[in-house]
Amino acid sequence: MGNRSLDLYRASYVAPSKQGLNVAFIGLDHAGKIACAEYMRRKLSFKRMELREGLVHFLRTSRGYHSHFKMGLDEIMRYYDAIYKLDNDLFLEHFKRRFNKVENDVVVSDIRYLNELRALQELGFIIVRVTVPHGSLVSRKVGNAATDTVILSILYDREFANNYNVDYNVEYTSISRLEALINPILEQNGYKFDKAT
Repeated sequence: MGNRSLDLYRASYVAPSKQGLNVAFIGLDHAGKIACAEYMRRKLSFKRMELREGLVHFLRTSRGYHSHFKMGLDEIMRYYDAIYKLDNDLFLEHFKRRFNKVENDVVVSDIRYLNELRALQELGFIIVRVTVPHGSLVSRKVGNAATDTVILSILYDREFANNYNVDYNVEYTSISRLEALINPILEQNGYKFDKAT
């Protein structure tokens, strides 16, 4: 790597976030949650972890797809829901083991069930509900899910934010607005943007 390349790398490098702040996004709009989590991963160097990672690893290795694993989110969630009905803590326990080994701050965007929401709250995660102004198509996301999914609860419980102690609500409109949505929440929780670690 030449000096110019090294200088460009240093200028673009952001040290991993290590301030003891973990955030989880919930909501009906998949794209909005992903955009928020990706902003924190790319711009603030949070580690993005997902509750379904254990399942994806299992499917990848059992089907022999390895790094070229191709399966749609809907199909993955059908497996997730089927296994959840047999053991609703399996993926959560896998996540907790991995989370306890991570030194970086963590962001999560795939909370599907209420027990997962409660577990992340017990781990100290800040819960942020993401809404979108145009509504969201959720019928395909509900699929074969059990009655205690976050999606069903948001849809049918008008007091969801109060009943499940959601810390913040944000309305996602565009990628360009993410900094204005996310940074004030982090600042309110003591996050220092000028700290490297």
